[in-house]
Amino acid sequence: MLGKHPSASCGNRWWLLPLWYRFAGPFILWYDFVAAFRREFASADEKKRPKDELEARTQHHEENLKEFIYVISELYDRIREEVANGVKVDRVLRQMQPQLHDLEAESTFSSLMWPMA
Repeated sequence: MLGKHPSASCGNRWWLLPLWYRFAGPFILWYDFVAAFRREFASADEKKRPKDELEARTQHHEENLKEFIYVISELYDRIREEVANGVKVDRVLRQMQPQLHDLEAESTFSSLMWPMA
């Protein structure tokens, strides 16, 4: 859910809502409406925040690699931009715990999908 009145998220562009809905809708699922609404009316700060969080995020000492990969993947989902798998993998390798860099030398990763051994 949006958590507040939709017009609060779009500043002084609230009058665009009916027009936008006419061209963007109809939406079958609430999730689809919310996602489209946020893409259209999110403030610059709301779009920048996940990118800043992604830049600053490193693996915590008590966080296993699988959890860290999940968090990084979720941040990329929140950014909602197409990013090559190689870029995502490079970020994980760069920002994971230094003790795990030996794993990097022994393995090759092409995506953030965790192997289902």
